[in-house]
Amino acid sequence: MKHLSEKCWRTSESEQQVMAEQGTVSGFRLSPQQEHVWELQQEAAAQVCYGTQCELLLEGELEAERLERAIKEVVHQHEILRTKYRRLAEMKIPVQVIEAEGKVRFEQSELHGESEAEISRLYEAVRQGIGKNGAGLHVQVMKAGAGNSVVLLSTGAINLDAIGMKNLVEKISLRYQAEVETPHMPVQADELIQYADVSEIFNSLLESEDMEQGREFWREKTGSAGIKLPRGEGAGEGVAYVKLGLDQALSRRLAELAQQQQSSSERLLLACWQTLLWRLSGQTEIVVGVASAGRNYEGLGEALGLFGKYLPLRMALTGGKEFLELWQESSA
Repeated sequence: MKHLSEKCWRTSESEQQVMAEQGTVSGFRLSPQQEHVWELQQEAAAQVCYGTQCELLLEGELEAERLERAIKEVVHQHEILRTKYRRLAEMKIPVQVIEAEGKVRFEQSELHGESEAEISRLYEAVRQGIGKNGAGLHVQVMKAGAGNSVVLLSTGAINLDAIGMKNLVEKISLRYQAEVETPHMPVQADELIQYADVSEIFNSLLESEDMEQGREFWREKTGSAGIKLPRGEGAGEGVAYVKLGLDQALSRRLAELAQQQQSSSERLLLACWQTLLWRLSGQTEIVVGVASAGRNYEGLGEALGLFGKYLPLRMALTGGKEFLELWQESSA
């Protein structure tokens, strides 16, 4: 486990003041991960919003007021949940502007009809409600019958990755329990790692001359092997997505196959994805991004924020290569 080269602490140099013809905006630079998500969002089709969502099934009676209070106190603790992204007309990339009060939409409703279909509908509505700016936290609490509740948590992908969302759920759970046992207990946030400080360290490391060798390594890995896919008639511009769900039987079969090869379902699906891209593009060299947690420094495992990133994986594919061989190379 690595240590950050310096303690994450706020200095006057951390917060930048960006001036333009139309005014001034003060804030913190986006992290490299945030900048990437921001650029993807700006290029995306109007109906596409990059978000991070979580669905929770809570058994037993839920005290909604205490849950809302617990969520707001966690938001008050963590600056990334109180961050807006502002830019002036001349600015291509915004800055992080931390507000004193976070934006939390807390809504309650009841599930009607088929629960799965209703939740999917709400998921889509909440995803659209995130917006291209990505700021704020949306909480939807639904009574599901039998004294149970379903809670949907949603925020922009520029704020939290999957691990960050998991950490958020754990912090809300602990705070909710504390609310039950010791209501209105004061919250101390001084010792928490705040994302704006970490993002500044990440930017400094990325810009350091000592990192040039590493940057050159990843440039060679990425190369110029862009994937050109055929587009059907009437296909629009911009980024879109296709949602594909795997039923339990197929998921179980994938896990069994992966176990037989001493691999994982994720690596199996990666090999399938590489094969599909090869067949559609006809290219013999494919570069895809493989997710990495990006939390290699001590203390970041429990932090909130966007640390995840995609590392380039280059593969050479030919018509004579067996799928099992490709799978094994992807798992190496």
